[in-house]
Amino acid sequence: MQVYLNVETADPYYLAKTRFTIRGFRSYDAFRLSFERLLAERSMTPGEFCDHTFIEFETAEEMYGYLAKVYAYFFLDAEEAPIPPD
Repeated sequence: MQVYLNVETADPYYLAKTRFTIRGFRSYDAFRLSFERLLAERSMTPGEFCDHTFIEFETAEEMYGYLAKVYAYFFLDAEEAPIPPD
């Protein structure tokens, strides 16, 4: 299973709405596990991420730092939605 994050990672309002609704999905656990696997394996490049989301990162470290914040927001109840780079 691949994790593709599009508008839900770019718009803070949509990110908040997604966090609220994602817990009701049948595939919640699969999505969480796939997200964890992506963060652990670091199997996506910034270019591949940009192809799917149109969000550009200079480095993989910057991208995975951002994705870790998205994960924390979705699954660990972090207070603030992360803001992607311009």
